[in-house]
Amino acid sequence: VYSFAIILWQMLAEQTPYAFVRSRRQLDYHVVHEHGRPDIDDVWPDRIKGMLESSFSVNFLMRPKISLFHEIIRTFLVNLRGGNGRLLSHAFINRRRSLSESFSVVSSQGAMSKEKEGGPLNALRSSV
Repeated sequence: VYSFAIILWQMLAEQTPYAFVRSRRQLDYHVVHEHGRPDIDDVWPDRIKGMLESSFSVNFLMRPKISLFHEIIRTFLVNLRGGNGRLLSHAFINRRRSLSESFSVVSSQGAMSKEKEGGPLNALRSSV
């Protein structure tokens, strides 16, 4: 959960977490002994901020289950689509996975780049 939260933070912040760190030893010391965590931007949605904060908890037993990420992000995406969650169903995702396996890597990379253009991440990052 911590690793996923770091990746989500990086996507939202458009920054490298712990960019000041120059060695693995320095990173370990900063995170483990100093309890260093990336700063969570105040403009991010409250549910996202809360999820990240709890995911960065020093006590790993207090960290949320990964299913919370799925629930919060999916709810946010459905709201962005005006309540339409049809294309976010498990059946659609599984069908999409099976379709993508039949395409070459080159064509699937092209499709992914088209999805990124202005996608929901920009809205997630900037919504309040």
